[in-house]
Amino acid sequence: MFRAPPDKSKNTPLIISAPGFEKNMKMHGIEELLDIYPTLSELAGIPLPEHLEGMSMVPLLQNPEKEGKEAAFTKWRNGISVTTNNFSYTEWDNNQRMLFDLKKDPNENENIAEINAYASIVIKMKELIEQSKTR
Repeated sequence: MFRAPPDKSKNTPLIISAPGFEKNMKMHGIEELLDIYPTLSELAGIPLPEHLEGMSMVPLLQNPEKEGKEAAFTKWRNGISVTTNNFSYTEWDNNQRMLFDLKKDPNENENIAEINAYASIVIKMKELIEQSKTR
């Protein structure tokens, strides 16, 4: 049976080199590309404009064991996705939805959104999407 490779479209490697921080350390916390601007601003000592949505990653650079954000969000065409350390959930504007357990199914092959055992996860992921619309 053919298995698709893991969906890496939502993953972006990021390398930061800044004075005063340990070299070759790895962070595994969830962050988003919109966090780059506030991170570079903080590292350079530049005040942040109030309109920014991102958060500085400097606390993760100072302590790479920190968790980072609870979730990252991706918008694509008519859908919005939220990804946590354990799950990836997508809602489409045609009322379709997809939920993947990233620990059990890292290749995202089995949509578990309609399985009753995951109903509370679907609700939590929907709440995260709603919260993201107000930030």
